[in-house]
Amino acid sequence: AKWLPQIFWRYNHYACKKKVHFPTDKMSIEELFDGFIKAFNITIEHATRQYLEATHGSSLWSGDIVTYLQSISDETMETLYGDMSKLLASVDDVVICEVPRALENLSRIIESEISKQTFINASDDKALALLKDEVGHPLSSKAFYKFLENHGHRGYNEFDVYRKPWALDSTPVITILKTLVRNGSEESKIKQTKSVWKSLNGLTCKLNLWQKAYHRKKLFPKLVELQFPECCRGTPKLTDDEFPILEGNSKKMKGFPISAGRTQAKARVIRNLDEAQTIQRGEVLITYAIDISWSSYFPLLGGVATELGGLMSHGAMVAREYDLPCVVGLIGATKVFHTGDLVLLDGADGILTRIEEAKAQNNAWLRSATPIPMASTVDEVH
Repeated sequence: AKWLPQIFWRYNHYACKKKVHFPTDKMSIEELFDGFIKAFNITIEHATRQYLEATHGSSLWSGDIVTYLQSISDETMETLYGDMSKLLASVDDVVICEVPRALENLSRIIESEISKQTFINASDDKALALLKDEVGHPLSSKAFYKFLENHGHRGYNEFDVYRKPWALDSTPVITILKTLVRNGSEESKIKQTKSVWKSLNGLTCKLNLWQKAYHRKKLFPKLVELQFPECCRGTPKLTDDEFPILEGNSKKMKGFPISAGRTQAKARVIRNLDEAQTIQRGEVLITYAIDISWSSYFPLLGGVATELGGLMSHGAMVAREYDLPCVVGLIGATKVFHTGDLVLLDGADGILTRIEEAKAQNNAWLRSATPIPMASTVDEVH
């Protein structure tokens, strides 16, 4: 809308050029008047057509959407209008809101540069003169002229050609500024704009199957990261995101032995398949669960440890096929262990231990073991 004055000027300029071609010396006053009126009407039509079409279109658009939604759903008109209001509230570039914000900003500049009492006690003409004083009040003058440049085409009943816009009659602007300055320059409350997707999440209108599928497709990357208990009753609830309680703060966990074998290697903790490309040959894979998508990485692994799984789970069967030690049921293992930890995986006893704890246990076992006399060994051999 702020470009409307420029459009008017261009078509007025066009009309003035056309005026040169009027044979004024051969035309009567009535013909000349009719010619100017016709040129003026053409100017108005071309200058306002795009603006009026956009305004009219946006007014019908929201009503048409509500009418269509009402025809395909059982929702009440109040619910549909409420949802439309939430969507429209996500717009953060409303041109019509620039006017009050610009006036508030101008009032603060006036209060700091001209002073509150000087401005509100001055007559409208005097106050206008203060704002136009580029030498005495440069900041206020610059802000005032900038306001007129951007919003001077507006005014009371601005579509009525009888009314003067603010650029031609600034008295209404002075009145508004005096009111704002008189009541202080407190910062007005600005709405917290939500994104379109957050607004869509807050809609109460029921969605059809296609809309639900599209919405869930957007949510899938976040939903797939959620973890639930292996067995649920009623509505599934998320597993507690608490760190597993370990005995003596040692990194040792016991699960269910699925595939026998023992290996000592670096751990590779992976929470989603996208990270599987980081696996190095011989590492012990520690993850939440395994399906067929992981099969191609098993030739690289030295062992497998998962939080979920069973005797006939996919990970267990492939681990036995590749003769890899495998332990399942290590709830919280992806939180306890980290990539790069040196671990000992015991597939026979179902134990996963960080190597420092494993060494300490082995040393303790060696110290407590009773040595066998050499003589008795020789006698037995004989």
